[in-house]
Amino acid sequence: DPRGDGWGGPGYRLRDERTPRAFDRGAVGMALTGPDTAGSQFFIALSRQPQLDGVYTRFAHLVGDDGVLDRLEPGDRIEAVRFVP
Repeated sequence: DPRGDGWGGPGYRLRDERTPRAFDRGAVGMALTGPDTAGSQFFIALSRQPQLDGVYTRFAHLVGDDGVLDRLEPGDRIEAVRFVP
């Protein structure tokens, strides 16, 4: 969210890429406002969310200590991302 208010977007939209992968604890998905509206906002599942399966694009999953999920607070910033093949 470039505007920092929870409503902004990057100025482009991504097509949905739904998969049957489960939104379990630590899953990362793209936020949507409708079909093909993903952009710069995403969410992290803090617990199993079966209602999201096949509806949202799951593109990542937390690797390692999932205790960090319990320490997340609104406004926290991502300091690093590492891609694991």
